[in-house]
Amino acid sequence: MKRNPFSTPFMTSLLCLLLGIQLSYAQGVVIQRSEDGRDGVKSYTSVVNFTTLEFKYKGDIKINDTDSDVTAISPGGFIKIEKTTFGNTRSIYLEGDSDGRIIREYFEGKSKVDYEPNGKRFLNDVLLEVIRAAGFDAEGRTQRIYARGGLESVLNEIDEIPSNRVMAIYYQAMFDKKGLSKEELKATVAHVGEAMSSNSEMGRLLRNNAALFMSDENLSIAFFKAVDQMSSNSEMGATLRHAMKGNLSPQAQIALLNTVNGMSSNSEMGATLRQFSEIQGLHGAASDAYFATIDGMSSNSEVGSVLRNLIKKQNLDAKTYARLFASVAQMSSNTEAGSVLRLAASRMPQSPAVYEGYFKALQSLTSNTETASVLESFISSHPLNEANAKAYFGTVRQMSSNSAMGQALRDVADKINNQKALVEDYNETVKRLSSSSEAGASLRSFIKHNHEEYSLVVALAAASYLSSNSEKGAVLSEAAPYIPKGQNKAREAYKTTANSLSSDSEYRRAMQALE
Repeated sequence: MKRNPFSTPFMTSLLCLLLGIQLSYAQGVVIQRSEDGRDGVKSYTSVVNFTTLEFKYKGDIKINDTDSDVTAISPGGFIKIEKTTFGNTRSIYLEGDSDGRIIREYFEGKSKVDYEPNGKRFLNDVLLEVIRAAGFDAEGRTQRIYARGGLESVLNEIDEIPSNRVMAIYYQAMFDKKGLSKEELKATVAHVGEAMSSNSEMGRLLRNNAALFMSDENLSIAFFKAVDQMSSNSEMGATLRHAMKGNLSPQAQIALLNTVNGMSSNSEMGATLRQFSEIQGLHGAASDAYFATIDGMSSNSEVGSVLRNLIKKQNLDAKTYARLFASVAQMSSNTEAGSVLRLAASRMPQSPAVYEGYFKALQSLTSNTETASVLESFISSHPLNEANAKAYFGTVRQMSSNSAMGQALRDVADKINNQKALVEDYNETVKRLSSSSEAGASLRSFIKHNHEEYSLVVALAAASYLSSNSEKGAVLSEAAPYIPKGQNKAREAYKTTANSLSSDSEYRRAMQALE
């Protein structure tokens, strides 16, 4: 008597125990396990209540149109199927020989029994479950099912398949099918998002077919909605970055960005947004979706990296810069926000709307050091004029460090150019300094570069607020050479400030300098 190539029911139960399987009949399905073994042999085990189904197979296996029989096995290939119910075991062994024939053997328990009729009946009973679990002839079955009942029948069949790996084979067969309509493609990819539970299998399937969907706006939107169903941030990110390699329509961009916005990993969101800015353009609603996604991120370092990358890779217009600065204003890290603003200063257009957003973002910083650094970067790339001066000096007045305020003032002393509005803003800001030394240094720097009478009058008036006689005297000495006898207003302002000195020696020195 030829021995059954399968193990005994006892060995099957022992194998389950070794695999850490706890039988819980009240739950129905206890285990569904598939493995790829050596030499191309694949195995599958399913335990449902008191029934165990196991099979192993190798090679290419073809099925008839009714899913009731095996019609071909490649030479050297085989399939072994064993089913045990309440301790009663039946099994079948099919092997393909070199002549293209199939060797068929059937067993009940350990006893070999004639294949006809019980073996044939047994194969018919279990084959559909085996087909669905193993994916035998999946491409051929997909075409046959579609021919009989259309896409709905194919998707219904996929719902019966327990393995995501096998489901992917059926989906791929549909994506490869010639003549499939756009509506059918949309329905298929939507089903992928709803039915597949394996992120890795789903990601691989979608990446392999991304080009098919990116060629059409509606298809690409359906594709991104499917990606949105994934629970793995890494798979979502990898799939989105793979899909965006070509130019997307604005609506497709929005669908992609909405998917990114649903991710919980800042690093994956950042990586995807950085690639987006390198490949795609920002226009209209897509720009709004892009920044809304950035605003949803909780990592300042990732937000900063994304915004800096955007500035470097895109030639942004004034409106986009204004929106970018709104995102900067929401950041809680002074260093990251400052880094973005310093980079933007060298690239952004000279526009009132841009300046408004820029300084609003800058004024959200709480670090004097970062604020001063950003102001220095700004003034090195932009002229100080009526479009930005009020915002510049308004930012300086918000600072709490006298040294940082003084440095920010001295940095622009040579850029005032005796413009009345700027002269007033500069000197009003000097008055906010509580340090006489910083205020005095700022006024002396101002006077060196602004010699017109009006400028001198305003600066001398500001000097009268200094509490230090030495600093006040130093400012007067700086101004004296620029005040000729004909400048009556300047001379009057000079004398008024000199009279506020409480030191006789400083007063005499100041008046001698004027003469």
